[in-house]
Amino acid sequence: MGIRLNHILIVLLIIGGALLIVSLPGQPIQGDEAAFAEFSHSLARDGYVHSELFRGLLDYEHRVLLYHKLFIWLGAAMYRLFGFGAGPVRAISLLAFVGLLIGLYRWSRSYPADRRRVAFLAAAVFLTLAPLTFKFAKFFRPEMLQALFGLMSFLALSAASAGRSSVRVLVAGALAGLAMLTHLNGVIFVIAGGVLLLTRRRWLDTILFGIASLVAFAPFVIDIVGHTALFWKQYTFDPTFGAHERTFGGSLLKLFDEHKRLFRKPEIIFSTVLFLTMLIANLVRDGFRTRRDFYTYTLACMAALGALAPAKTTPYAILLFPLWAIEIGHGAAGLRWHWQDTRPVLRGIATLAAVAFLVHAVYADGANAFTGKEDVVARNRRLAAHLQPQARVLAAADLVFNEVDYLRISAMRLAYWRIVDWGNKSFSPDNLAAYADSAQITAIVLSTSDQEKLGNPRLSLGDTYPPFRVTYVDSTTGHVLLKSE
Repeated sequence: MGIRLNHILIVLLIIGGALLIVSLPGQPIQGDEAAFAEFSHSLARDGYVHSELFRGLLDYEHRVLLYHKLFIWLGAAMYRLFGFGAGPVRAISLLAFVGLLIGLYRWSRSYPADRRRVAFLAAAVFLTLAPLTFKFAKFFRPEMLQALFGLMSFLALSAASAGRSSVRVLVAGALAGLAMLTHLNGVIFVIAGGVLLLTRRRWLDTILFGIASLVAFAPFVIDIVGHTALFWKQYTFDPTFGAHERTFGGSLLKLFDEHKRLFRKPEIIFSTVLFLTMLIANLVRDGFRTRRDFYTYTLACMAALGALAPAKTTPYAILLFPLWAIEIGHGAAGLRWHWQDTRPVLRGIATLAAVAFLVHAVYADGANAFTGKEDVVARNRRLAAHLQPQARVLAAADLVFNEVDYLRISAMRLAYWRIVDWGNKSFSPDNLAAYADSAQITAIVLSTSDQEKLGNPRLSLGDTYPPFRVTYVDSTTGHVLLKSE
């Protein structure tokens, strides 16, 4: 059985790796990628972060202080080295994903020689095939880099626990601080590391860990020196999360709502079920005390993420996935060597959860690899050909690839906030045209998604929504260009 399991896991890892490589070209721009790219571009070009996309919002056109510091700095470094585009910055997440696999291999070396291969392969298969990590390993988002720092911090803490090394505690604290410098959600690794050391009654090491975390996070504070009023303005009124979430009561309510993230969509549901199944099987077989440090750290991470993350979006859960991979790898190795010692019902449930995860993962990853592709740069080039240089354009943020220097782009998301969320009006063509005219917009680009939100109005050549008229319809993607008359 052991040999067959090794072979199955190797085949699955090869399949996952092949699908990942095939999926790389033509991936559409995801969510915040364009805004992050614009932040990095402005930093690389001008030496500080500012945004044309969100002009008029909290002085973002002058300076942005509320951003993911280390992540954006790395993006700016990539742009200085390789020029602007999606590829250079997406490489950051892909390299972090590779780093996670290396970290899992390093973790597996702590197992006896006859178990480490299964432990690593099972963990690597989970991390590679899980639809959430499969998808976001290719996007310019901070979660992969945070997860890497978090895993490295945990491994350093584990090594420090084994050898009682204060140097390794300092390293673990610095890595946790870097995770927080990458994105404030990285504070979960600082909290989890502190909880782990406190439960071990290592008072001095807890202090050292905290100091190292603060030192690594210090550049965040240094960056806002001289601009504290603007920072607090942007932090207080940022529209992406509400003020109630910054209270203790709001955090407690969010903790009890964490199921809304972990069971939100199929892309995470099967991963959550597999992790929980393996967790239960491992606890029943081995007990809590045999791996107390791991369980303390993992549960502290999960609780902190539930209480502190600003939204219940699934990508934030990626921070937990390396720890889930460890639990699944440990469970696979344990089931292999203790198959007869594991209760039949747990064997059956674990097997069923693993099969369900694999079937859904291969299907979802295959769909991601072979469907939904788009040449965003070519499409934007066709649209820009109908516009004058430095035209002020209202469009989906992905128009920044690669027209960020040719056009002055205002994000459609900002228009939606101003019309619907703050203006209490319907998102209709007439209201959109009125907003664009008042904001001195000279052209509007409507994606198919924008058109759906507008109620799929008639948008043929020559149609007018004063003072805008349809002047171009992209026959390939359905994007519509309206220009001010």
